[in-house]
Amino acid sequence: INLIPRPDGRSSPAHQSLWLHGVPSEVASAANQLGLRPEHLQLSAGGDGVPLRLVLAEHLGDTVVLHLQLDGVDSLLHAKVAPPSVLPEPGSIVHVKTVSGHALAFDAQGLRLAIAPSLSSS
Repeated sequence: INLIPRPDGRSSPAHQSLWLHGVPSEVASAANQLGLRPEHLQLSAGGDGVPLRLVLAEHLGDTVVLHLQLDGVDSLLHAKVAPPSVLPEPGSIVHVKTVSGHALAFDAQGLRLAIAPSLSSS
């Protein structure tokens, strides 16, 4: 699981954007960490989404695991995606979006915060 710390006033715009779009609003004030499974990060076309630097792409047959650097966060993020038609080179910027309704939020003690199930069909 990707664990992303709560951004502070010095955090990069990309870090703040991922937090804003990832953390469910009903727990945002209590959340200290955002948890995203690799399969819940998707590549986004056309520059839409959060910009991350591609460090490494691992081809695993029907999937590709992308190892990504979020500006201002020490640990790499990982995304498990379908093989794109053209895979960017390491060092290039890719854009990702979170899959709605699948984020996990944790408080300062590391306990998972309860999130009401989404009623949307997406």
